[in-house]
Amino acid sequence: MKVLFTTTHSYLPYFYGGSELSTHELVCALRAHGHEGAVNVSHGTNHLGAILDRARGKLSARKGFAKTKFDNYTVYRSWSPVDSLPKVLSDMEPDIGVAQAGDQGRIVRAHVSCHLPVVLYVRDVEFKWQSAGDYLSSPLVRFVANSRFTADAIKKKSGQVADIIPPLIHGSRYYTPEPGNAVVMINPHPVKGVDVMLQLAKLCPDIPFITVRGWGLSAETEAELAPRYAELPNVRQLPSTDDMRAIYAQAKLLLVPTSTPYLAEPVDFPEAWGRVVTEAQFSGIPVLASDDGGLPESVGPGGLLVDRNAPIESWHKAIRGMWDDPDEYSRLREAARRHAMRDEIQPTYLYEKFIRICLDHIAASKRRHAGSR
Repeated sequence: MKVLFTTTHSYLPYFYGGSELSTHELVCALRAHGHEGAVNVSHGTNHLGAILDRARGKLSARKGFAKTKFDNYTVYRSWSPVDSLPKVLSDMEPDIGVAQAGDQGRIVRAHVSCHLPVVLYVRDVEFKWQSAGDYLSSPLVRFVANSRFTADAIKKKSGQVADIIPPLIHGSRYYTPEPGNAVVMINPHPVKGVDVMLQLAKLCPDIPFITVRGWGLSAETEAELAPRYAELPNVRQLPSTDDMRAIYAQAKLLLVPTSTPYLAEPVDFPEAWGRVVTEAQFSGIPVLASDDGGLPESVGPGGLLVDRNAPIESWHKAIRGMWDDPDEYSRLREAARRHAMRDEIQPTYLYEKFIRICLDHIAASKRRHAGSR
C-alpha cells in the first residue's frame, strides 16, 4: 500500500510541530511494515536546506514540485501542495491520501476531484476542513480524530463520525530514567498559556523554569514578552530542538497551561490532545495542565488539571503541591508512567488501527467504483 500525506504547512527538518512529528512516525511505521509512505508539503523557511529545495523546485518547474528525501523517504515540496497534488499523484501513484494539517478543506477537495480515497486526519478544532463543503460527504472521505474530544467536536459540528487515533509516539525516543529539576514548558506562545508560566515563575522564584521555543512566535510577540522574561532569573529560554530527550531529562514537571482568559483578546484555541504530555509521561514526568480540550484524556491520572478559567492562585497551589510534597510527586510520577503504558496508545496498536482504516477505506472505495460501472 502506498500512502501520501499532504499538508499545506512546511515540514521536517525545517519546521517542527506535533503534526509533523506524528506524520513522520506514521511514515516510518509504514515503511517498517513493508508499505510506502511519502509526504507532500509546502516549501520551508529561509533555512539553507529549504532555499536549496526551492531552487530544485524552480529547476523542475514542469513537475511543479521538488522531490526531496528526509530520513530516506520521499518528501514532495512545492509552493502550493494542493495545486501540485495531481502531478504528485501521477509521480507516486498512491492508493490513498491523508489530509494531515493546514488547509485540509482544499486538500480533501483536491483528492476527491482526483477520485482518490482520502483520510481526513483532524488534529485540532479550528474546523478549517469545513471549507470542503459537500465534498466532506463523499464516500471517498473518511474522518480520523486524534482524541475523543476532537471526535465529539467533529460530530457536533458536521454530523460526521470519526475513528480515534491519538498521536503515534515511540516512548523510547523520549525516555529519560531520572527526573530533572525544572518545570518545562514547550512552545511558550500566548495561546498556549505563556502568561500562566510567567506568573508562576514570578510567584515561585525558587523553582527553575525552562521554555522551549515552538511554532508561530512572531518577533513582535517575542519583543512584548522580553521585558517580562528579563525580570525572571529563574527562567531559561531554549530554542526549538529535535532532541526532546535532552529536554525531558531536565524536567521534574511538565507545564501545559493552554488557557486563554489571560489574553487581552481571548481566542478559543483548545488543546486537542497535547503530544508533549504523552512524550513526558513515558519518563514518569507528571504534568500540570489546564482542563482544556483533550488534555484530560492525555494527562489522565498522571498529573493535575486546573480549570482553564481559574485564577493564578489555583495554578500556584497546584504547582507547589506537586513540587514540595515528595510523596505526592512520587504518586503522580508512578501514575504518569502507568498512564503512558496503557495499551490504547502503544505504537503497534495505533499503527495497526491506522493501517486497518486505510485498507478498509481503499477496499470500500474500490467496491463502490466497481458497482458504479
